Amino acid sequence: MYSITGNSNIGLMETTSISDASSMSHKKIKIGRGYCAICGAKPTGINFDVLTCSSCKAFFRRNGVKPLNQFVCRLSGECKIDERSRRQCTACRLRKCFTMGMIKERIRTEEQNQRHRALVQENRRQKFKKYQQHQEETRLVC
Repeated sequence: MYSITGNSNIGLMETTSISDASSMSHKKIKIGRGYCAICGAKPTGINFDVLTCSSCKAFFRRNGVKPLNQFVCRLSGECKIDERSRRQCTACRLRKCFTMGMIKERIRTEEQNQRHRALVQENRRQKFKKYQQHQEETRLVC
């Protein structure tokens, strides 16, 4: 268990605790007006343990499992990554993802995605069933 204090660069005002129980983790995070930790764009949420925009989330999902040495920077690893230049250098963007704390083990495999989708579908089915039962009980009372 650990705690992180705010950093205006990544937009976290306060982070309480993050605990990891087997493969599932529970996060309680308060997000202030922040920016994507990778490119500075408007963030969509915490992805792979870092506040990111949807573009950087998708980029990391596609490239995070690939070896870093697969990508080569044309400017000796000193590219500035921002919202306008983020597509220019894959090597520097991926390196920044790891530097900012993105965790490649959080990327789901296709098998894990299928299990997750099935679980979500089952949960929705059960909620709908409870809703229908509640509606039936309400009609019987009237």
